Amino acid sequence: MNMQTLEKQFKTAVSSEIELAKDGIDRYQIFTPFKFDDGDHYVTVLKKCGDKWRVTDEAHTLMHLSLSKDVDGLYNPGKRCDLFKSVLIEYGTTENDGELYIEISDDNSYGNALFNLIQVISKIQCA
Repeated sequence: MNMQTLEKQFKTAVSSEIELAKDGIDRYQIFTPFKFDDGDHYVTVLKKCGDKWRVTDEAHTLMHLSLSKDVDGLYNPGKRCDLFKSVLIEYGTTENDGELYIEISDDNSYGNALFNLIQVISKIQCA
């Protein structure tokens, strides 16, 4: 899939303000208008992992939140953990060692994957 087609899918599914920039082999930075409460932009990347593509935050979200919140509460039994797990499940997102990502299942789901990851980041920062 070419860069213009990817960018069009992202803009259609998420925001006309999306910009895509090649950042190495099989890696693209996805610039969105979405920000954390402190004004920093969400980090979103499209990259190839093995034979699959994924939209990922490259563990930035939890690292960023750890500067102002206790993110351990997301992993310890309780309401925050339950909310964290339910948000991941609801939006088909995997968490691995702090990285939040969604694997792309077909050529028409790039935009949906980015939309879902943005939703997860938005909901987690409020948890």
